[in-house]
Amino acid sequence: MNRFGSAAIVLIALVVSCGGNNTGDTPANNREERITVEVSRATLGDMTIYRDYTGTLEGVEQAVLLAKVAETVTGIRIRPGDRVNEGDLLILLEKSGPSSNFRQAEAYYGNAKKTFDKMKYLYDEGAISEQQYDNAKTEFQVAEANFKAARDLVEISSPIAGVVTDLRVNIGDQTMNGQKLATVSRVDSLRLTAGVDPEEVGYIELGMTARVYPVGQKNDWIEGVVTRVASSADPKTRAFEIEITVANTESSLKPGSFAGCTIPLRELSGIVKVPDESILLREGLKKIYIVQRDSARVTDIVTGESSDGYTQIVSGVNAGDMVVTVGHAFLQDRNLVTIGGEEADEQ
Repeated sequence: MNRFGSAAIVLIALVVSCGGNNTGDTPANNREERITVEVSRATLGDMTIYRDYTGTLEGVEQAVLLAKVAETVTGIRIRPGDRVNEGDLLILLEKSGPSSNFRQAEAYYGNAKKTFDKMKYLYDEGAISEQQYDNAKTEFQVAEANFKAARDLVEISSPIAGVVTDLRVNIGDQTMNGQKLATVSRVDSLRLTAGVDPEEVGYIELGMTARVYPVGQKNDWIEGVVTRVASSADPKTRAFEIEITVANTESSLKPGSFAGCTIPLRELSGIVKVPDESILLREGLKKIYIVQRDSARVTDIVTGESSDGYTQIVSGVNAGDMVVTVGHAFLQDRNLVTIGGEEADEQ
């Protein structure tokens, strides 16, 4: 054998030897790593469909005080939040201004009262006729009515007992005829007015209960009752107005503020549902990961209603399936997984 043949045999032997080293176990750093996920079981049961709406709170009874003359504000005896009684004087306007006839009415009333008092004395003494007495009395009554009317224009009082929920003027402001000055509301009972979509209003009926709460404080709710459902839509918003009346004994709701309400619209029975957080949206399609043995498999799903943290599954998931709720953002189809969280303790 020549030297070239010996070299070839050695090379073949080296190749066989190196190939033999690859027949062992795969090194640990090449094995597929498991991804830790949290899961929840899809359940078969019932679902209450809740809907949330927002609106403005008002007193069940409220009075809006309007300016009826254009005069300067000379006095304000209230602040927002003050409690007032019926007849309390709230706002004063200039009594000697060009559009106020208060001073003239006051003078005429004073003269008419003096004349009537004198005529009454003379009548009681038999010095004048009954006709003269009646004329003086009528003139006094007219003057008194005119004076009260003129006074009410510049001395603005509350027509109801309640709380000042709005104040729109300051001392020195010049009012305009018809301008809103203040609002007084009863706050022991409030009403919330909200707009409802046409496809949902049919589920809302008079007497249904609702949870009413300040915006951003959903857990601080007070139970109310639906007291009005509009039969036609608002032409501007295309929404149907509903009113919910609530007893505000705890005073956590404020008239004039925005508030939310939650209404149970209807019940679904015998449906498969999963937590909302288990559903992914990828390329416009809804998907979910189902854990089978030790791997997670992705599947397309069709959903129905969603409410209170759960979504109805129309197809793609069966009751009892273990769906991934945490960690699915890192998953690919058929990845090996380790179950963590509470479900891991149940395995």
